[in-house]
Amino acid sequence: MGLDPKKKSQYIIEKDAKDTSKTIGKYNATPSQDAMLSTGKYKLITKTSQIGQADDLVREVKQKYKGTSTVISTTGHSLGGAEAEYSAVNNDICAVAFNNPSVVKLHAEEKQKEIRSGKYDSSVKAIVNPDDMTGSGWWDEYERHAGRTIYTKDPSTSRVERQIRLDPKYNGGIFGTVFNVAVDYIATTAMGMPDTHGLNKGNFTFDENGNVQNIEGDELVYDKNLKAMLPPEVASGSGAIKVTPEVAKQLAQKVNAMINDLRTMKREAENAYQEHDAEINDLKHDTYRQVGHGLYDKLTLEDVNNTLKNLAQSFDKKGNPLFYDVHAEKAYIASLKNTISDLEDISGYLAQIAKDFKSKDKMLANWLKL
Repeated sequence: MGLDPKKKSQYIIEKDAKDTSKTIGKYNATPSQDAMLSTGKYKLITKTSQIGQADDLVREVKQKYKGTSTVISTTGHSLGGAEAEYSAVNNDICAVAFNNPSVVKLHAEEKQKEIRSGKYDSSVKAIVNPDDMTGSGWWDEYERHAGRTIYTKDPSTSRVERQIRLDPKYNGGIFGTVFNVAVDYIATTAMGMPDTHGLNKGNFTFDENGNVQNIEGDELVYDKNLKAMLPPEVASGSGAIKVTPEVAKQLAQKVNAMINDLRTMKREAENAYQEHDAEINDLKHDTYRQVGHGLYDKLTLEDVNNTLKNLAQSFDKKGNPLFYDVHAEKAYIASLKNTISDLEDISGYLAQIAKDFKSKDKMLANWLKL
């Protein structure tokens, strides 16, 4: 668990201000802060972090409207998005956050387990530009947000750029890497050079139904939880996947391509032992020819055979040494066989769907006299 949002700290505010007012800053007992307090114009108050305060506020509002038809939800950008996400999970309400850091580790262990099980994926959404170091992770990419994470474009290029940004060989060593990451974070987040973080049309666009759009103009957005590009209405949860005969055919073709690849892998696995036996026999015979000569004048055939047996991972029915795990190989081939069988069933179902669509359309047209 990370920093506890509920842990109380002291803050400085103006003397006549309410405790809920914006603070001057956290009190760290520095000489300058003590000098401010000594003027009598400021005072100390004790309260939780900003995220903890947001959580308390949502709880109060939810309690206030308990038993009414009022729907409570939260939203926010950056730190405000983190507050919205954190309080939504704790209070079982809906939330939409924009370019917000992940705060999963601020929750208790049990709550983190619920998050990772996908309990809040349908009610809490983080909409993130994958180039944004606040929303996607300033160092490594976040494992996940508390709910569903929707990237506003394909993250492939962003991930390659992250790998380069974190690779010491491109940055003059580890210290150069840390320095450059810090510079990039400040430049993009605080200075907008380039602006990957701001709440603007460069980072977020929506259609007339409120579905997030791909900022590069493509038709699909990226669902990080499912690791797939999806139509915006599906990723946003406002629509269903529309299956047409053409889509069913395309899916069947993709499945068939996967089946062919798996069949090739299965053949290669089944034939691998023949190549293995040939290589081992060549090795044995090459070594046998050198036994008793030159550097190997004290070596015997028995020495060679014993060494091979000691190095072997398993043995065939005749007791010959094998340098692979027979049981693991059988399990691998069986797994491929089962997967192929399952995919063949799926391909058949998809083909039948496409066929049924056409027959049902024709039947309906005849019935309607079209």
